[in-house]
Amino acid sequence: MGIYKKLPKSQELTYALTVKDAMCKNVVKISPQTTIKKLREILKKNAISGAPVVEKGKVIGIISIEDLIKCLVNGETDAKVKNKMTKDITVCHPDDPLVRAIQMFEQTGFGRLPVVEKETFKLVGILTKSDIVMCLFKKLRNLYETKEENEEKSCLPLYSGLKGNFSFKMEKVVEKMNFKEAGSVSSAFKDAMEHFGLPKDVVRRVSISAYEAEMNMVIYSEGGTMTLLIEPHKVRINAEDSGPGIDDVNKALTPGFSTAPDWIRELGFGAGMGLPNIQHNSDRLKIRTKKGKFTKLSFEVELK
Repeated sequence: MGIYKKLPKSQELTYALTVKDAMCKNVVKISPQTTIKKLREILKKNAISGAPVVEKGKVIGIISIEDLIKCLVNGETDAKVKNKMTKDITVCHPDDPLVRAIQMFEQTGFGRLPVVEKETFKLVGILTKSDIVMCLFKKLRNLYETKEENEEKSCLPLYSGLKGNFSFKMEKVVEKMNFKEAGSVSSAFKDAMEHFGLPKDVVRRVSISAYEAEMNMVIYSEGGTMTLLIEPHKVRINAEDSGPGIDDVNKALTPGFSTAPDWIRELGFGAGMGLPNIQHNSDRLKIRTKKGKFTKLSFEVELK
């Protein structure tokens, strides 16, 4: 018997959508030379509670309404924003999965996240919790209006012809602590499954599990490989890494249990939902691990 229980559609969408799907592109930017008095006028005029501080197109800080209130209480209306802003900021990137941004909000408690290009750190948008809620609401409404079942029946899925000895294999390397490329492997697997026309529910379940497995390898291991296998009746992911191994598999499968260090949590990762989400979305899950040596993870989703 499979262990899969269907996730709510809204939760599935957080893995399928990216930050650029939800972010606001028309950003109110604050110059570091702006006075607190002027900042008050800008926030009031635009009905916002904070904004990124930008210099030469790059984000150098965040100024919030809390910072404004402190300055007003202390009579510092002529102070410059550059001296009152928060310089140690957390940012996200346009192609980050939306679930990663949600994790960042949960871990940091921030009200907004600047969206910047990975290479240049150039500001391209701003993301708030409200933006995420509205994005999910619109997407859910569109899904119901278009009736996904009719859409899937409109074309013959390629996987219906995958019989006999057919198999497709894709192998990718996952590098330790490479957060810049984190998520690229699971994204490549998703593209491959969509190419073969696999059912959307299968693609979602495998993509969610692959993303969680990839992030676990990036954060906790010394790196390794992930392999996608598409066969006539199932999709399987194998993830093998070298590293510390898992001390207690049962604890690791407990929602909320995490061994991630604080700095990883500050990046928005390590919420303790990786393995539970994989188990939740798989029909079969196998874990082999040896302390100080390796972890080998294999999970399958049936093609029914």
